[in-house]
Amino acid sequence: MKTTIKRLITRTAGAMLKSVGSVPVYNEEEDLHNQDFLNEEIILYPEVRPKDSKDVILREISAKLDRCMERHKLYLDPKINLSRVANLVGSNRTYISNIMTEKNGFRSYVNELRLRHMAQRLRKEQTVPEDKIPPVRLNALITACGFIDMRSFRKALFQSKSDYAEEIKGYIY
Repeated sequence: MKTTIKRLITRTAGAMLKSVGSVPVYNEEEDLHNQDFLNEEIILYPEVRPKDSKDVILREISAKLDRCMERHKLYLDPKINLSRVANLVGSNRTYISNIMTEKNGFRSYVNELRLRHMAQRLRKEQTVPEDKIPPVRLNALITACGFIDMRSFRKALFQSKSDYAEEIKGYIY
């Protein structure tokens, strides 16, 4: 940095010394060299961008998380965890954890997505909600929707206050 400033000062002083009276001595080769020097300086120092606030970063990651969960259906994996989601989204575990705190926790968020998926499947497969699902079919559907077992499914179903949970209860009970 010091040598760059020293070169700039030396060239500027040299240009001032070469001027005679009010008519400067023009040297085309030196002028082209000075222009390259100025262009070189612009390239070396990129524009400094102000850092985004934490809220902006969290909103961007949250939107990316939602898109990723929907597009790749990560919630169908029964062994999904916070670290894996953070890696897949391209963020760190702390940011994902902060986002999940706003969404009532990681498990709750994932279970809501699973229940919504299950309700959509039930709507497609069963035309009449009054026909109750046989237990064997229900177990297959529960594992296909990412729940580990009947216990985790029931816990998610009865803790949820969404319309999807009520719809599923209509198909089951």
